[in-house]
This record gives sequence, C-alpha cells and structure tokens, in this order.
Amino acid sequence: MISRIARTTPALILALSIGSAARAWPLALGLALSSVALAAIGARFEIDRGRQVLTSAIGGAAGYLLATLLHEQTRGALTEGWTRFAAAALLAATAALGAVAREEHVSIAKALLSGAALAALIVFYDAYHKQNPLSPLVMGACRVMIYVAVAVSVKGEWSPAVLIGAGALWCHLIGLTYAAKQEAFNRLTRLWPLAFLAVPFAYGVWLALREPLVWPFLAALAAWVLRALWFLRSGAGRSVPGAVVRLIAAISLLDAVLIAGSGASSAPVWALVAALGCALTRMFQRYVPGT
Repeated sequence: MISRIARTTPALILALSIGSAARAWPLALGLALSSVALAAIGARFEIDRGRQVLTSAIGGAAGYLLATLLHEQTRGALTEGWTRFAAAALLAATAALGAVAREEHVSIAKALLSGAALAALIVFYDAYHKQNPLSPLVMGACRVMIYVAVAVSVKGEWSPAVLIGAGALWCHLIGLTYAAKQEAFNRLTRLWPLAFLAVPFAYGVWLALREPLVWPFLAALAAWVLRALWFLRSGAGRSVPGAVVRLIAAISLLDAVLIAGSGASSAPVWALVAALGCALTRMFQRYVPGT
C-alpha cells in the first residue's frame, strides 16, 4: 500500500500545477485513498482465491479439506473487513473530488462521476484481472482516470493536452501490466505488447521540439526504461520482476516529461519533484514488493 501511495505523487503535482495549492491537498489525499483501495480490494479477492492456492500447494484430498477448513474460518471476517475498508476509501476519494470541484466552482456532478468511474474500474480490475486477457488495458485505464478526475475537479473539463498525456501514460501501463502478468513465470510469451512503451517517447519528442525543458527528463525516462527492458533479455539473466518494478517507477519520470511540456512557469520545479518520485518509489519498493 505504501508503494501505491507513493505513485499518487504525480497526481498531486498535476493538481498543484492547474489548481490552487490549498485545495490540492484533499484531492491528493483522495487519490492516495483510491490507490489504497485498489490494494485492499485486490486483497479481498485474493482471499476468495485462497482455497485454490492452498489446495494446489498441499495437494490431494487431505489438502483440499484442510484448505477448505482454513479458508472458511478466515474468509468471512477478512473479506468483510477488506470490503468495508475499500468502500470507505473509494467514497472518501470521490468525496474529495467533489469537494475540490465545489471550491473551484466547477461541475460537482462531473467530478463525482469521474470518481465513480475510477472506483468502478478499480473494482472491475481487481475482480477479473486474473482471467481477463485485456487486464493491461483496464489497469492503464485506472491510472488514466486519475488524470481525468483531477482535470475535471479543478477545471470542469479535460483539455487535449490532458487526454493526449493520459493516452501516453495508458500505453506505458499496457506494456508494464503485460510484463507484470508474466512475472510469476519469469517469461514473456509475446514481445509485441511491449511496443506500447514506445508511444510515450514519440509524444515526448513532439513536446520537446516545442519545449526544450522536456529533453533532460525525456532522456532520463529513455535511459530508465531501456535499463528496465534489459532485465527482460532472454537467457539466465532474465528477471521479469526486476523489469516490472523499474517500469512502475518510470511512471514518475513520464509525469515529469508531461509537466515539463506544459509550458507553465512552475513547470521546472514540479517536473523535478515528479522525477524525484521515481527514486521515492524505488525506495518504498525495498520494503513493499512492487508487484
């Protein structure tokens, strides 16, 4: 959960760059709660899958009976607790979006709808990502909705820059989530989904040609992603988990590219802060696995 909270740092920076700083903090807290809810709901559904995991690990009829006994003894209380916690977090996140929209004098209904859409995507992803071949698209949509929700809450609408930037982020998440689905097996059955990782670079070059401040952050992102992809090389040195944790941290560098390309007067400072989020994420990953 700590690592998921760290990943909301870019959303806070985006809020500060397009809204008032005083009103950005409740928005950032709400987005952090939505990330915590993603982990909580995931834990709730993993409990439901626990019997299958235990049965497989122990084996045989005795393993099935023991796994069923342990599962039924713990399932009720744990699933109820995780469900209540996740529901409270999602409600708080949606309420924060509505509160900021009210203070910014924009449509509260749009802000609440964006929060509800984010919540729905989170629940759908956690419920069905194990068996859903399109789960990388859904995971990307969860992150994209953070950008959309922020824009709607502070501006009442989303600009082309927000939508294109969110699309670039979505492509990064597709490549990342595809790799993450393979990390338990430490193999890659197909390479073409990783091509989505190139889309943010194409957009980054387009931004850099118009705003030179983008170049150093784009170079850092390129070096970081290439280093992450090196862990996917074939052979004994392959480490899909090693690539995944680095691609997660790269999200902050992509946010830095987008902020630097905004042309705002405060862009240099906040782009640097966003880039530091990469190091912060890697630091938290020492204590919480970046899966």
